[in-house]
Amino acid sequence: MNSNKLYNREIYATRRWQQLRKAVLQRDKGLCQNCLKNGKYKTGNEVDHIIALAENGHPWDINNLQLLCSECHIEKTRLEHKKNRTKDKHPSTTSWVCV
Repeated sequence: MNSNKLYNREIYATRRWQQLRKAVLQRDKGLCQNCLKNGKYKTGNEVDHIIALAENGHPWDINNLQLLCSECHIEKTRLEHKKNRTKDKHPSTTSWVCV
């Protein structure tokens, strides 16, 4: 594992992250932002970096964070991994539907 990945994982254990996560949950009113864009009301439980840390997204910028449900987070992550292999458009700026 490279040191950047290790650093990225360590972020989530910090008090700073826990406070930021709580702020995102409140800001997004506990709702998955992708489902909401698609007209569905579903509880979110994953605070997601819109621009992934692997893509140099800022880890502490609340404007780079969104609340997603597990299904949407899994699908977005899958598309990000695919993008990294194929250099497609960034999944956070395109529409995706969780399964």
